[in-house]
Amino acid sequence: MSSVSDENGNVTEEFKDQEGKVVLKRVYNNTQGLPKLFSAASNTPASSPMPSVGNILGDELKGKSVQDVIDNFDKIVDNLENNADNQINKATNAVEDLPNNALRASGATTGIGETLDTYYIYDQYGNLSVVTSPLLNGDVTLANVDKLGYQYKYDTKNRLVAKKLPGKSWEYMVYDKADRIVAIGPVYDPFGTETKGWMITKYDALSRVAYSGFYSAIAVNETGRKTFQDNVNASTVSFEKRAGAISVDGVSIAYTNTVFPKDGLTLLSVNYYDDYAYPGAPTTRATTVEGQAVIQNVKGLPTGSWTRAITKASERLGNLSYILYDYNSRALKSYAKNYLGGYTEIDTKYSFTGLPLKVTTKHQKDTSTPLMTVLEEYVYDHAERLLYQTHKVNGLAEVVLFENIYDELGALEKKRIGGKRSGTTPTANTFLQEAQYKYNIRGWLTEVNNASNINQVNNGKSSLFALKLNYNKPEQGLTGVKPLYNGNISEQIWTSAIDNKKRGYGYVYDGANRLVLGSFKAPDLGSASTANLYDEKLEYDKNGNILKLDRNGASLAGVTTHIDKLTYGYESGSNRLSTVRDASGNQEGFKQVNTAGADYAYDEFGNLISDKHKKITKIKYNHLNLPVEINFGTDKIEYLYTASGEKTQKKVTEKGVVTLTDYLGGFQYVKGKLSFLPTAEGFFNTETNAYVYQYKDHLGNVRLSYSDKSGDNTIQSSTEIIEDTNYYPFGLAHKGYNQKNDALMKDYKYQYNGKEKQEELGLNFYDYGARNYDAAIGRWMNVDPLAEKFVDWTPYHYVHNNPINAIDPDGRDIIYLNSKGSITKVVNDGNSHITINDKGITKSLSNYDISGNLLTWNNRNRQVVANIAGYYAKKVGINDVGATYKKGGMAHYRSSDNSIWITPSNNGNVATLLNDKYNLMNTLIHEQKHRDDKANDITSTYESHVGVYIHQMADESFKMTTEDFQEGMIVNMLSYILGVKNRANREKLIDVFNNSNSTGFEIGKSYKSGYGWEVKINNQTRYIRVLKKAETAN
Repeated sequence: MSSVSDENGNVTEEFKDQEGKVVLKRVYNNTQGLPKLFSAASNTPASSPMPSVGNILGDELKGKSVQDVIDNFDKIVDNLENNADNQINKATNAVEDLPNNALRASGATTGIGETLDTYYIYDQYGNLSVVTSPLLNGDVTLANVDKLGYQYKYDTKNRLVAKKLPGKSWEYMVYDKADRIVAIGPVYDPFGTETKGWMITKYDALSRVAYSGFYSAIAVNETGRKTFQDNVNASTVSFEKRAGAISVDGVSIAYTNTVFPKDGLTLLSVNYYDDYAYPGAPTTRATTVEGQAVIQNVKGLPTGSWTRAITKASERLGNLSYILYDYNSRALKSYAKNYLGGYTEIDTKYSFTGLPLKVTTKHQKDTSTPLMTVLEEYVYDHAERLLYQTHKVNGLAEVVLFENIYDELGALEKKRIGGKRSGTTPTANTFLQEAQYKYNIRGWLTEVNNASNINQVNNGKSSLFALKLNYNKPEQGLTGVKPLYNGNISEQIWTSAIDNKKRGYGYVYDGANRLVLGSFKAPDLGSASTANLYDEKLEYDKNGNILKLDRNGASLAGVTTHIDKLTYGYESGSNRLSTVRDASGNQEGFKQVNTAGADYAYDEFGNLISDKHKKITKIKYNHLNLPVEINFGTDKIEYLYTASGEKTQKKVTEKGVVTLTDYLGGFQYVKGKLSFLPTAEGFFNTETNAYVYQYKDHLGNVRLSYSDKSGDNTIQSSTEIIEDTNYYPFGLAHKGYNQKNDALMKDYKYQYNGKEKQEELGLNFYDYGARNYDAAIGRWMNVDPLAEKFVDWTPYHYVHNNPINAIDPDGRDIIYLNSKGSITKVVNDGNSHITINDKGITKSLSNYDISGNLLTWNNRNRQVVANIAGYYAKKVGINDVGATYKKGGMAHYRSSDNSIWITPSNNGNVATLLNDKYNLMNTLIHEQKHRDDKANDITSTYESHVGVYIHQMADESFKMTTEDFQEGMIVNMLSYILGVKNRANREKLIDVFNNSNSTGFEIGKSYKSGYGWEVKINNQTRYIRVLKKAETAN
């Protein structure tokens, strides 16, 4: 058994069998000392201060020991095994010989708190067969596991061929002879007809995706999977070749069509590599772009793609794109023709060292709309840090969007926003705002401006917004709020120039780091009636499903009112929400409409298909489980997407009136007219030609928007602050003082987390790209695409019920970049591989060469890598990650300036291991530990470096990394252990690792000359030869 406690004493234990496999993960939910959240039989808020709690998680379920689970295993196996005709292995229980007294009953009473237990069951080959979530509490029956567990089937080659997630139907996979997945289903068809079929992938000879499609001629079930697999096995061809143009599904493509299935495929996407000999490619290509030579030999590079626009099944519309490169494989020109007949063309000019200096974007919705030209320029300092960016639309005046000022450690210290320049120098007194940033010793953001003095003058201008984040030093004196050392935020305090009043929240968490109370305080309002004015209080079951939610709000008189007293009901033994009842009698916040029977219904994929409270009668979905039609009786909302899931149109029909919104690469059209386009600091309103600038908090929430309407380089708070929005912890906007009433904001709906709020017809969902979120109840309307990574949580939970320092849950992160390498969008799709859509071309992180010398530096690539690494770094609380040309394997901590860098591998590209986001995040955790050690004056020694690896591998993210990454980290750590000369110290370090890591790896204490180090990896004892860092003493 291994036990890990975080900095606030929250305990997680893992129990393993004799083969080192985890069979039980236990989290102790310490609720002692938490404030009482719910008063009995009352529709009014509990008084403040609130007394102690009791059990806030509801009734304790009777516990089961691990042996109870094992005894019931054969009942589950009956559902997992099939005969040889279906090519499925017969599972038998391989977890029968457990260490004596290694495990105790999950319901056991402890001094730490109630237990949240997750059990893992394996077959005789070591394949994971069943996982039970904490709400099951070890009660393994087939009916329970179908709703609350994870089940897996394997073929005779130990390939995963079927899986069942909680509340979803079985999902099936088919493989080719190279063990690549070529079909997966069931999925809906792309057009919302609810026909079910398979998603098909065809590869080229280099295992690159050639084209993909939808196929429904074979039933999607166990028998159909075998039929499909037999057809693939019988095929003599396993990849497609480039060829002259042929027609597939009425679309001209430059590939063969010889891999099964050849007929009946609905084509969704085509990717081209190595040349421009494909339908729709430019017949005449530019030889230079901005004076830079275009290469003709593009072997190994993605050159173009066709992505279907999902309109009607009878239409073959699509977005066709191509990209031109220079000699360093940098994109000089990207061109994308959209399905409406318009286009977006982006030209980039690079510096000598490869940084983008000038980006020109030309955009046209269709042939009848005006051409938009956007010119952006970038200026850097001697260390290649971005100093400022200019922006110019058509022939209008240029603006300096921002100017960055850095401190001695390279952290952003000040940012000036919305100014002008004289020649090549920004003019300080023309900027509208100067935001000042402060950090703690760990590099975590603590302040933006001065929340205690909003009138503080920065660069000659009074601040409009200020934010303070407290971790281990709460200051508001709120009941239950205590110092936190594990990264959780204990308090948030803010002030706005709208009224110069300080407001704030104090936060209380349970032992599973779930938020149970957001306690509001507004000391400057000076009235007892405002106590707990915007409180939000929650109670959860063992899977993190919300059981109760209490929410306060402001009445018309400005006093505290209980606006929500919600009780959640779930389908029996399920994570699926069935009812929400509001006992407050108030229609603010959550709006109760239905009072009898079930409020919600779902399809077989776990998607919400009706909601009686919102009067939604039917929701239809596509192949990516994205809604294509939401019906409200006679009214409806319809969506169009590309085959990759990018939303291109929203059509709202209300009382016979149709309103169209088109989304084309950031250019947003309303009723056929361009409304706005995003900028680095807000957006540009194309109807009034006005720049709108925004303050966002640490979560990306838009808090305050402003615009210099008068053109006098000064913001008047009474007339030129055009939005002031603040939020409850789970994202619902406060009412009673928030402001959003300016014409400049009428079409701009991006608020919480920077996501679009869809208010039409009372929908009120936030669109995150892969799922839609309801802030009123704190849940998603679909199953998490990454549910298998978080088996101890309900697949409908929002950010582990900790929305104070986390945003959009992870899935397959498809990262969209603009020409300068900045992230424009991240789409969640269910896999941990980092997929990058770089101006229409699909890439992995390892496709980026960041090496070079003075002649071949590839700094646009480094900018891309730095931006992506920075995105994931923030998810684990790390700031300021860059990318350098100096080779170093994967990443490096540079003590001279306290900085963290992604480094190129031997071939000059980013290491392939970093294509996985968990590998990347865990690598950054390693480097951050070096940074923390320096801050704490820990001398770098072999022992300290081993300690860094132990810290890295004890982190929760490590067990989600890939096996080859884990093995590589073991080898690296062993090389340092061998450098420790004192044998007792070496063995002590090994003991610490074996007791703290979460992988099932175990290191022995002997190094055999000629063989290597004894290590148990993947349940097998191996000897690993390790290059010693120093001679080892005997």
